Amino acid sequence: MNSRWIALLSLASLLPASGLVAQEAIQPGARVRVTAAGVLRPVTGTIFSVDSASITLRDAEGRAGQVIRFESVQMMEVARGSRSHAGTGALIGTLVGGAFGVFLLIGLSDPGTTPRTRDVALFIAVTSAAGAALGGIVGLAIRSPRWEETSVPRVSLMPQPGGFVLSMSLKL
Repeated sequence: MNSRWIALLSLASLLPASGLVAQEAIQPGARVRVTAAGVLRPVTGTIFSVDSASITLRDAEGRAGQVIRFESVQMMEVARGSRSHAGTGALIGTLVGGAFGVFLLIGLSDPGTTPRTRDVALFIAVTSAAGAALGGIVGLAIRSPRWEETSVPRVSLMPQPGGFVLSMSLKL
């Protein structure tokens, strides 16, 4: 083994493991949400390409679009599947169903009579349960990405024609 390879392997062993893991997470085709300096709100997109200093997101036509330099990245998240909102939908449905039951009881009750407490509780429980079921089904149909924060590569070792390129950026 020549001294060039020994030096390269020695240098690679000094790279932080988190930077190498982040490189795996942010491969072309990954869906990311990036918060960067100078940008008012996070940018969401699919990675078109990654190099040692930046990522390029796809535009609407699937071509190279916005370029984001790693040094400007404040936070980067990767989409890891999706999640439903069944629990939230069921909770909202329970509240709406219960309120609907109360208003229905008020509208249906005869003036001057007082319904039995047991009947009122049962009626509100039934309308709440129906609302929870309906809300849970609606919430199950609504899906959103599940975002997982990933570290931004500050040190990278990228293969290039004729060798490797070592790149490092510092965030002060």
